[in-house]
Amino acid sequence: MKVFKNLLIISLLTMLLSACSNFSSIIGCPDAVIEWIDVVMINDIQYQHHFTEPSDEVTSISIKKGRELGKVTYMMADSACSNHKMKNGDAAFFEEGTPIYEVKGYPTSLVVVANDRVFVADTNIKAKTVGDLLPMDNLVKNIYFESTQDGSRMHTFSQASKKGL
Repeated sequence: MKVFKNLLIISLLTMLLSACSNFSSIIGCPDAVIEWIDVVMINDIQYQHHFTEPSDEVTSISIKKGRELGKVTYMMADSACSNHKMKNGDAAFFEEGTPIYEVKGYPTSLVVVANDRVFVADTNIKAKTVGDLLPMDNLVKNIYFESTQDGSRMHTFSQASKKGL
């Protein structure tokens, strides 16, 4: 009888542990130190705000918000687990309720704005070509090779090179 009792306890513990395939519910989230990039996801497109160096050209770009595309529904920093899969409304650093807008004059498949920061498309699972992910038609000013050593321009392509983007 004692063997049966021990076998029953071991069986129950095994079933309990095997039912817990996601241990984050046991240990809590975040379950690791995560270095988040500044990212938002809306309409099945993931966007990043990653501008590390100031431009070497003086440009005057005016960003005008268009219609609201949605709101942040989940802030990942300090709450998401390391195995979190982004969903629409997720953002790395924005509080829940932060609105996400289109940028007037630019396709939403390329760029959006939230909290006065521009986010550029990084992942679009619906895109079949690079042109779908990064629609550059009428948006490209120049195409050039830039040195990874010092950032200088090594070659600027002709304006005819932009045809077909």
